[in-house]
Amino acid sequence: DAQYHILEKVQEVLDRHPDEKGLIHTGSTKMAKFLASQLEEYEDRIILAFGSLRQPAFEKHMDSPDPTVLLSPSMYEGVDLKDDAARFLVIVKCPFMSLGDKQTKRRADQDNEWYKMHAVRQIIQACGRGNRSEDDACVTYVCDAKVYETLDSMSSHIPQWFKDAWEEE
Repeated sequence: DAQYHILEKVQEVLDRHPDEKGLIHTGSTKMAKFLASQLEEYEDRIILAFGSLRQPAFEKHMDSPDPTVLLSPSMYEGVDLKDDAARFLVIVKCPFMSLGDKQTKRRADQDNEWYKMHAVRQIIQACGRGNRSEDDACVTYVCDAKVYETLDSMSSHIPQWFKDAWEEE
């Protein structure tokens, strides 16, 4: 099952970074809840962050001296995890907009490049949450091959600085 494959990958990352803070971009609340329910051995590190929990979770993460990890479907933008606030990120799923939304589906059917470009912007934003300056360092792990496929297919639209950084990882 795909969920359990993702779970194994996330566990590997958490084991690789036992003393560092991080952020796991889940892509959906359902996936965030699933991972939180399965990561019991890491419960002292995991902070679930979505909906009304998002801001208090972020503050708890930032205030804690411990190697906490934010688990969130909604921290692709607007979150500054500079320096030790995030030394690793995980992108669980390619951040495609829901095709369950009729307007999104109609527009994606008319212009698939528009649809993929939105995902590319979200990927770039996701990676930027832990890389906040030239001197900052944060490794990004990807659990979904669709991320690579989407970046490859949209390569001509991706800024060179991102391509250079992505290739370093």
